[in-house]
Amino acid sequence: MGSGPRRNISGSRVQPPGSAAGARSVLFGLPPVGNRYPGAVRVALALAIPAAIATLLGFGSASLLVGLGAFASIYGEGRPYRSRWKAVGIAATALTILSFIGASVGEPVHRAIAEGAPTVLLVFVVLIMAVVVSTCAFTVDALRLGPPGAFFLLLTTEISSVIATPGQPPVEVAMWTAIGGISAVVVSMTGILWAPRAAERSAVQAAVSAVAEYTDAQAAYAPPELTRDKRHAAALRLHDAWQCLYRGAIVGKTTR
Repeated sequence: MGSGPRRNISGSRVQPPGSAAGARSVLFGLPPVGNRYPGAVRVALALAIPAAIATLLGFGSASLLVGLGAFASIYGEGRPYRSRWKAVGIAATALTILSFIGASVGEPVHRAIAEGAPTVLLVFVVLIMAVVVSTCAFTVDALRLGPPGAFFLLLTTEISSVIATPGQPPVEVAMWTAIGGISAVVVSMTGILWAPRAAERSAVQAAVSAVAEYTDAQAAYAPPELTRDKRHAAALRLHDAWQCLYRGAIVGKTTR
């Protein structure tokens, strides 16, 4: 009885253990990260639209401060629209508050240094940053905002403390940040008009693909390290898909 090339359950040809193709995959292969372009486009639009309008109205470089609030759209990525607006809104509010705190700390310090005070005053800014990062890390974990975690919250505080020139009201910095945050919420939710279940569908497809890769690796007698990584990736994708479906009120709800 003749035997052809071995194939796995997905129908693709199996590479034998120790083959050149398998070695290249292990050494140089990159894990799939999914389609990141929509999220990048949303962040760009959340910044570009209000900044362009403000520039046309004559506010110039100050309008670029909306970028601090536009970061909020990142916190909604991968979430269903049912909960996305809440995550982006919370992030936008936090960014606005932190931009005000950063500017309130940075403006008097920079003014004092410009008037001849020692630069050691910058240590005060560093201490405020330490308090902010610890508080933000706790808040992000408590609210389960997920990636990118407290990074952009701390970054916004630091940028605000640096760009706050002597005499610039902290309220002005916070106002531009809030405009960017509002833009982030609107842009993040526009997709609901034509694809209201896009996030849920993408999460399920990612989970199905990850499980298929794991079962294919088992069928191909892949090295234990590769099989373990595939199993771990499949578990993560399944967890992400379940969370997405739960947040979208598709699963986890009982009916009477």
